[in-house]
Amino acid sequence: MKENLCLDLGDILSRIEERYFISLPRTIVKAKYNRNSGLLTICIRLRKIVYSDLPADGLVSFHYDKNNVIVKVKILNLELFTT
Repeated sequence: MKENLCLDLGDILSRIEERYFISLPRTIVKAKYNRNSGLLTICIRLRKIVYSDLPADGLVSFHYDKNNVIVKVKILNLELFTT
């Protein structure tokens, strides 16, 4: 039996903004959670990813388009952004 997962994506994005001193839009194209790995992927824009950046703490990865705009955020440790 599958269980539903209830996440406040706006709150998660706010916590990411505070931690990394960035600004993220609140329009989300799609979000996907992998229960096995605990990885949450938030797609902000439907654009081709040109490069990715993993901050030193390794908690999230930011994916950018050719204009250096964040198009996707992958949260590698969701617990730190939901408690």
